[in-house]
Parts: sequence; structure tokens; C-alpha cells
Amino acid sequence: MPAVALVLLAGLLSSSGNIPVFLFFNKPVSPAVTALWAHWTVLGDALLLMVLTLVFVGRRPEVVWAIWIAAVLTALAVHGLKWWVTAPRPPAVLDPAQLHVVGLVLRSAAFPSGHTAAAFAFVGVVILSLRRVWLTLLLLSAALGVGVSRMAVGAHWPADVLTGAALGWLGACAALALARRWAWGLSLSAQRIMAALLLVAALAMVWGYDTGYPQAAMMQRVLALVALAVAAPGLTRLARGRV
Repeated sequence: MPAVALVLLAGLLSSSGNIPVFLFFNKPVSPAVTALWAHWTVLGDALLLMVLTLVFVGRRPEVVWAIWIAAVLTALAVHGLKWWVTAPRPPAVLDPAQLHVVGLVLRSAAFPSGHTAAAFAFVGVVILSLRRVWLTLLLLSAALGVGVSRMAVGAHWPADVLTGAALGWLGACAALALARRWAWGLSLSAQRIMAALLLVAALAMVWGYDTGYPQAAMMQRVLALVALAVAAPGLTRLARGRV
């Protein structure tokens, strides 16, 4: 996955295709399609992805532990590059008449796409841990959609998206390797700490955490409530020390 993303990135930059590809995906569309992109881009929100990790609590402790490690590694890589590169976003470069912006108008810290990186880190851990063909296809499609949505809402260049995808997948691979060697996260106490933090994140998501896309506010609450419902048996087993 990182190799494919980096090859595409090299081709994109060598052909000066960053702006044309961005404009291809960033077009004025119907209100329904605009709402679809707003909802899809929220699926790359790091806090929402951590909330979705609840479904593995009390069931697959190794997956929970690996996702936490992937989240830390990916966040460090993304924010380190944003600080170092300081690339402008599309609204800071292009004429407003050329742009179709959904949500906040962001102008700085473009490279790389944090939403894309978070999505690929999450799905990378799940795909490489569970290895189900149908799940791989579903999650990869969702993560790719997050990347496309970052261009569709006017937040990122294609180069940001491809780099974010590569970083996220590499973060997932590194996290799985570290999780196997560092067993602390599999202990009962560690799983309880992580579960408690995920519960706080879920409550924040339900009670109005701002993703920057108000069109998707109902979806974020529904996903958080569904994650809590699915997690209930696992949380009960974890509380009783039966994991």
C-alpha cells in the first residue's frame, strides 16, 4: 500500500498534476453529494476512529492495543511533517472562484492529510489483524473515500492525500510489530485504561464534539452510540476481569 501511494505521488509530482487532479475531484456538486462528502470525510476524524475502536474492547485486546500505538505513531508523523513542511492548502493558493469548499476554510498545514493518515492507520491495523477478504475490500474502499473526500471538500491536495495514506499504513505496520513485542497493552489494567479513555471519547462524540462538518453531526452521534452498544458485552467482561 505505501509503495503504491508513493509511486502515484512520484507520478503526480513529475507531471505537475497536483492542481489538475485536485480540481477534477473538487467540483461544485448537488447538495446531496456535498452532504455525502461531508459525512465521508468525518470518517477520517481521529477521535471518531478511536471511538470505533470500542467494538474490539473485551474481544480483541491485541487490536485495541495496536490501534492505540498506530494512533500515536501516525499523529507524531503527520504533525511533525506539517510543522516541518508548512505547505499551504488549496484555499490559500487558488482563486476562490475555482474552489468548492465544504466546512471550514483551511489555509495552512496541508501536508500531509491527517484524516487520510488516520483512516489508513485504523483500517490497516484491522485488515492486517483480521484478514477477511470482504472486510479488506470494505475498509479499503472507506479509507480511499476519505482520501478523495479531502479533495472534494477543498481541504487537501492529492499529494497530501497520497502521503497520508502511505504514512497511515506504515503506522499500522509499525504498530502491529511493536504491539507483538510490548505486551503491556494486553494486560487487564492497560485494557481497562484504554477502554475508559475510549468511553470518554465516545461521550464527547455524542455530546457535540465539533468535527468541523455540522452536516455529519447526526452520523457521528449514531456511530458513537452504535459503537457503545456493540462494545457493551466486551466492556462488561473487561470490568469483571474475564478477558
